[in-house]
Amino acid sequence: MSNYQYENSNINQFMTNLLWGLFIIHAKLQIWFGKVYDNFFYPVYMSLEKILGLDDETYNDDVAINTVVKSSVKFLSVMLQYKENETEKKEIEINIDPSEYIVGAKLFTSSWITEYIENNNLNQLPDNKYNILFIDNDINRQILDNEKYVILDTNNYIIKTI
Repeated sequence: MSNYQYENSNINQFMTNLLWGLFIIHAKLQIWFGKVYDNFFYPVYMSLEKILGLDDETYNDDVAINTVVKSSVKFLSVMLQYKENETEKKEIEINIDPSEYIVGAKLFTSSWITEYIENNNLNQLPDNKYNILFIDNDINRQILDNEKYVILDTNNYIIKTI
């Protein structure tokens, strides 16, 4: 007498047929999904990408990230003037790093001045009132107060008011 209740049934054959059946169903589903993807999902995706402007022709992340356009504008002399107290006026010469002369750079904003002072271990301004005097590469003399800043372009600069 055997300990197995279903000794006479052919369970191995049944399981093999079941697994092969599942394998064939799985393969047919993969083939069907491939056809649906190729004929429906992918064309819809490409159309949406083109409509939204995310295709390679209208939007290229690599170019936007790796493209830095140098500005031909250079400042020959830059001075920061501020009042130490009611009677004493101070001047600090500002040396702009050549890497900052890029198109779209905002120079002389209050945050730019604060960062420059911190990076160069200079004394903080007593109040946030100062003037920037600079001479550009065309020998034009400009004076900016703390409400104005410069945006660099390819061949010139734009003075903006906050």
